[in-house]
Amino acid sequence: MKINLGAVLPGFRRARLVEGMCKLHDVLADTPMHNKYWICGGALLGWAREGALLKHDPDVDFHFWREDLPIFLKSIPALQAAGFAPDSVWVNAKGRATEYRLKYKLCGFEFFEAVRAGKNTQCTFYGGNISKGAPVSEIIFETPGCELAEFEFYGRTWLKPADHEAYLRAQYGDWKTPDKKFESHRDSRAIVSSTPIAGKQPWPKRVPKK
Repeated sequence: MKINLGAVLPGFRRARLVEGMCKLHDVLADTPMHNKYWICGGALLGWAREGALLKHDPDVDFHFWREDLPIFLKSIPALQAAGFAPDSVWVNAKGRATEYRLKYKLCGFEFFEAVRAGKNTQCTFYGGNISKGAPVSEIIFETPGCELAEFEFYGRTWLKPADHEAYLRAQYGDWKTPDKKFESHRDSRAIVSSTPIAGKQPWPKRVPKK
């Protein structure tokens, strides 16, 4: 979920992201995973602020509830048949896989396990200044609300946090104003903890039991 506002994707790469995003939606619409996941992070920010994916965001992030993990995993073969290749799995300090990354035409699509924390939602992300030699950190984000609502984006109906403005404020503060120096793993207001970890494991791997 790293967002670097200083880099702009080539037009063809952004077009591939949109293509992959719509194909992913259509594939999952024919599986039990339909309406079991929602858009988050930079993709949601792009929709709310610009009506399009952000020009600098290299991937699209989604959430799903922890209890729907078996349903998500059963949807993987359908995604593979449509050209989505499993890329990597991130595992937290307790040994639980919480992030699954797929690639479509070199573009990333990431699914993060979400859990309810009272009236809020918690998710685990991974990031850090890896290029500068800093260790990868396990970062827990907590955002307000657990309710979801439908919205239209690129000709498809998706799910998002019902109060997306509260979600975006929790993540980005003044989300309506672009900030070229913003880094989610460092600057997000939704961070409740950040702990250095070993890193990611290649996919496929044994998925820990619930």
